[in-house]
Amino acid sequence: MLRDIKKHLSFVLFFTVMSQLLYGQDTVSVKIKLVNVDRDKLMIHYNDGIMLDFIEDQAIDSIITLTKPNNTIFPRLDIGYAGTEFYVKYSVNNAISSLTIYGNDSESTIRIGDIFNLTSLLDTASNEIYRNLQNGQMAESKLLGELYPKYNNGGRDNDSIKNEFSHIVKQMNRKSIDFLRPYSHNFFSFFYFSDQIMGLSDLIEVDAQYYGELLTYFESTFPNEFKETLEGQKIATILGQKASGYKLGENQFFPDLDIKDIHGNAIPLNDFNEDFLLIDFWASWCGPCLRQLPQVKVLRGEFSEDHLKILSISIDRDSLAFTNARLKHDMNWAHVLDKGDMFGSRLGVGSIPTVVILDRNRQIVYYHNGGMLDLDRIRTILRAKDVAFNAQVE
Repeated sequence: MLRDIKKHLSFVLFFTVMSQLLYGQDTVSVKIKLVNVDRDKLMIHYNDGIMLDFIEDQAIDSIITLTKPNNTIFPRLDIGYAGTEFYVKYSVNNAISSLTIYGNDSESTIRIGDIFNLTSLLDTASNEIYRNLQNGQMAESKLLGELYPKYNNGGRDNDSIKNEFSHIVKQMNRKSIDFLRPYSHNFFSFFYFSDQIMGLSDLIEVDAQYYGELLTYFESTFPNEFKETLEGQKIATILGQKASGYKLGENQFFPDLDIKDIHGNAIPLNDFNEDFLLIDFWASWCGPCLRQLPQVKVLRGEFSEDHLKILSISIDRDSLAFTNARLKHDMNWAHVLDKGDMFGSRLGVGSIPTVVILDRNRQIVYYHNGGMLDLDRIRTILRAKDVAFNAQVE
């Protein structure tokens, strides 16, 4: 009992008193030692607050060393093991941390030991806040667990199942934020909002009113030290976009964003000189993006630069990979490197590749997400008579 009390006090004190420890550190280092582990089954993800990275196996002498950026108070490390129910999520509490993963051939599972400067976040034994939160949601969790298989296997097209699932998600999340309100200065509450509440909300259709509730809660509840991190700024951006009800699509007007290219030059969206602007959201690691790229290059070759301007916005987090891909594929047009996917978040771009074409009034005349472009339709649009510029468009 005394041991459990000490674990609980350690958890609460750490996240309330030490919440400023890591933010401001540009990078963190995590060393992971592997002992008798099936690496094909091992899954490791690192969350720096704005991007989630899958860590590919790069162990040398059974040690994985991660040196990663940090954009939050405490970045997170997720570890899972395929074919089992093993899954843990740690906060990285110091610029240098480590752990050991031990395998067990006879039981085909793993365990974690030798933990240094890492805290298990979703641990009901040590985290009383999480334990009480879970206990208060048992009914909703049970209903959600029973309904999710139906919802995920065709139920999204069934209005009855879809509405019931959405109702339970919203009910569960509203109970969560009410429960967590008194603990707003504890980083766990901020983490839970970002990871669990927003993650669960992503499973249902966007409801502007519901996201407005989440945005109001976020802005009025959490302290500035959390909200002003890059993670906090991105959360507010995502919630604001979804609460606005705006959705990219043809005949919509593209927002007037402040964008600078990789050379620091401003790209005016409210007064560009060309007749049309093609914006391509992509990344060097995105296979469908690279397969679509030759089509963009065809358009570049067929239409003059004063008629069609091309702007590629990459969500690469690796500057070198982005530069190498841009040069390798002769992408000779304007580029923006959006490491945190902040522009995409403001626009509701959920996946790449996404291509939009704007006329001079910022009206979207072509929109496409995923797969190959309809070049014939694009040619017809671009060869149509010029659109008169309307300077009054907001």
